[in-house]
Amino acid sequence: MANPDGIAYPRAFWNKNVSPQKACPGVALDRNFDVAWNFTKLISSCSQHYPGFMPFSERETQAIRRIFHYHHHKIIAYINVHGNGFDEKTFKGEAVLYPKGYTEFQEDDDQYIDLKGEIDEAIRNASFRLMAVTVDTLYSWYGIICGASVDYASTVFGVPFSLEFVMQPYSAVFNYNAYQNEVAYDSLNAIWGRIIRAVFQYIWDSSRYIEKRRLSKLIRHPRKFQFRKHNRSKKISYISAIVGNKSDQDYMSVTEISRIIGLWTQVGCGESNDKYDNYTLFRIYPTEESQFEIIKLLQTSNNSIEVLKKSRGYNDSTDVLVPPDRLQSFEELAKENNFNYDLKNQYGRSFESPERAPRRRVLRGFNIYEYHSFAAIQEYIETMASKHPELIKLQTLGSSYQGRKMKLVKISQNPHAGNPIIFVDAGIHAREWVAPAMALYLIHRLVMDPEARKRELRGVDWYVLPVVNPDGYEFTRSSKTNRLWRKTRSKSPVSNCYGVDGNRNYGYQWAVSGVSKNPCDMETYAGHKPFSEPETQMVRDVMLSNADRIKLYVSLHAYGQYLVYPWGYTAEFLPKQWRKLDSLARKVSQAVQSAGGQPFKVMSAGQWYPAAGGSDDFAFGAAHVPYSYTMELTDGYEFVFPESRLRSTLPQLYEGFRAFASEIRNEFSNKRLRDHAS
Repeated sequence: MANPDGIAYPRAFWNKNVSPQKACPGVALDRNFDVAWNFTKLISSCSQHYPGFMPFSERETQAIRRIFHYHHHKIIAYINVHGNGFDEKTFKGEAVLYPKGYTEFQEDDDQYIDLKGEIDEAIRNASFRLMAVTVDTLYSWYGIICGASVDYASTVFGVPFSLEFVMQPYSAVFNYNAYQNEVAYDSLNAIWGRIIRAVFQYIWDSSRYIEKRRLSKLIRHPRKFQFRKHNRSKKISYISAIVGNKSDQDYMSVTEISRIIGLWTQVGCGESNDKYDNYTLFRIYPTEESQFEIIKLLQTSNNSIEVLKKSRGYNDSTDVLVPPDRLQSFEELAKENNFNYDLKNQYGRSFESPERAPRRRVLRGFNIYEYHSFAAIQEYIETMASKHPELIKLQTLGSSYQGRKMKLVKISQNPHAGNPIIFVDAGIHAREWVAPAMALYLIHRLVMDPEARKRELRGVDWYVLPVVNPDGYEFTRSSKTNRLWRKTRSKSPVSNCYGVDGNRNYGYQWAVSGVSKNPCDMETYAGHKPFSEPETQMVRDVMLSNADRIKLYVSLHAYGQYLVYPWGYTAEFLPKQWRKLDSLARKVSQAVQSAGGQPFKVMSAGQWYPAAGGSDDFAFGAAHVPYSYTMELTDGYEFVFPESRLRSTLPQLYEGFRAFASEIRNEFSNKRLRDHAS
């Protein structure tokens, strides 16, 4: 209900809200949108069509504007439901109207002409003695009108289908209340049911053509076109707004409006747990410069396809997840542009693995080579701390957004010696399960391996935060549909969407590059302010409270087998110390390779891809940690690294941390001892 105050206003045929104005109360909300606003120069506030003193002067239209602003990337259809738009003496029947209302010059738009044919076909066998159904432009129906929401949705945000449903108050003209007569109501219900189903079926069928046309436009006009996307449940997203309703009971009551609207809310609802089962993974290998431009557009698009990994050169791949209803058009795009690619069909079926099954640990204990729930991880580190109090101390940092306690694992043979600290965190991105697994394995080796105690703990303390984003992590474990969730699970203060990309949320060069400002963006929304998330605040506090001792920071991620260092917010320049950062990274990569693992691709994070607000930049630039890295673990399995491969892979990666420890000890611990001796 977009105009609740107007509905309650005790005057027949009231068309406005009731906000105070100069002479008479109220603004006609569907003339208050900022598209050709007040083109007719109407200034009298006593008119039932008064557009307000400025566009979006009213709270109600501001609220609808916010919906478009934050959700336009998901909206494929906007439907504005009206009662009769004329006075009490005028009857023109039922109508389905489309843009434009502010000009008589209309573009040929086949989709609306085709829609008219579908509606005519739908009502051919239905009749009601007082009903006529028109499908035409706003201008043809009303004459010139300005500031309409339908024009705003179509013109400003490019919503593919923007419609107005006009439902008539029959008693006003014929002294006959159809909505209080069971037979007449059933007739109206039936015919609007036919219209609604015809409209929504046509939108659904056309959405596939629209997407194919968008792909074509993307290639032909790359700078002028941007994808829009469907709801991630593979259903079309709609917004319906009820504006300009009159208060007189000759019109449909709110209850009756809700009953009719209920006909279309049943269309396209629900979400199954097999969402990704029939998705196809395209692993694309670019071979020429023009292909990089296309990939770049894919990466920044808002489409139902999902870019899992981005190409950084001719020896790298872009991994794109394509739903079944986009498969044909995407294959055509790939072939038209001569892409080399590999396919992995039925991608979601790889989710059905032991990694999603709950573990029975009572009898056989905690298996370090398995994926575990956050509760099991917490239980494990608490058990380790109770068994090895001489090595492990736990510090409760606080609670996640949903209230999960987050504990920092401190490992030291001499916590009062002032040793340099290596700080490792993992799992800021929920779907990257191998990262917390590596963090747990690191704790396990440091505590349980006698050789590690002699080497890695000598002169070095370790702080490990196994799961930075526990809410998101548990969300990915809840169903296959949620398995590829990336962000936190906080509720946005400015929209109905959830989550922030924690690795865009740190307060160093925040939001200057590589981020989204849309709270509903599924990948790179940076939050409404730096450190908006309690999880990133806790990591920040660990860094700043130990800034004098932390000499190495490593954030564990997946995937791609990259080891990157600052700066991440820019590719234009490197820090002065980049050679030291690069040299240590290459030593780590060599250590992993010598153990039989896959070497890392080493570069600055900005050269990989510019993205501001990362934890590695904050550690290096704000907390002044001398060595700061993001480690992207594993390649070849995307975000669903097989649990069966953990046993061979984690020990190989551990050798990289041995190299890290050796370097930190030699540079900082030995120097501290020498300074102390002198």
